[in-house]
Amino acid sequence: GYHKPINLTLNNEELADTIIHLHERLDVLVSKFGNEYDIISIKRDKYQRFVSLWKHIIDLTHTDGNIELSNIFKKIKLEDILFYTHSDLILNEESVINKFIKINKIEKYMTDGLYTMLSILVRHPSFWHNNNPKIKWFEFGDFAKLEEWVTYKTGKPFKMIKSNGSQHFDCSIKINEEFINRYNNIYDYFDVQKNNKTLI
Repeated sequence: GYHKPINLTLNNEELADTIIHLHERLDVLVSKFGNEYDIISIKRDKYQRFVSLWKHIIDLTHTDGNIELSNIFKKIKLEDILFYTHSDLILNEESVINKFIKINKIEKYMTDGLYTMLSILVRHPSFWHNNNPKIKWFEFGDFAKLEEWVTYKTGKPFKMIKSNGSQHFDCSIKINEEFINRYNNIYDYFDVQKNNKTLI
């Protein structure tokens, strides 16, 4: 897996490379901590989010010392990563991941940690937040507003610290018209219908 002993002398970027930071569904967090708290989240361009997460997976394999797999991931083409449909995800998310593993011939490299990260990659964004109306959204890149809001709410100075060092990893996946069309054909089914309000 990606779990390594924590070295307390690491800087923030090195620490982010060392610790796998998993996602939790909002409904799970609410069940643990209650619903009386403010909920904040950062809104990011959906295409950039996908590619950034893919680069993060490349980064994790590289940091874990699996340079061979990292190099395979860097070369994976669009049709070998966005090959599924929204129906495939609804019917069986595991089969989508297993097909990805088979298509790209990476069976021998698989770990529980990598499987988890691939699961996070293929899930639609609203899986995590379900467009909960209580969420106060902040735009990605405009962190000054988030810092100001948290500082005001807590009465203590708050500054965002960069914690994603995977942008220097290159890959074959680029945000272009083909990528956007493939992505939308899969994920609009989940996200557009949740954002469009109806009378029902």
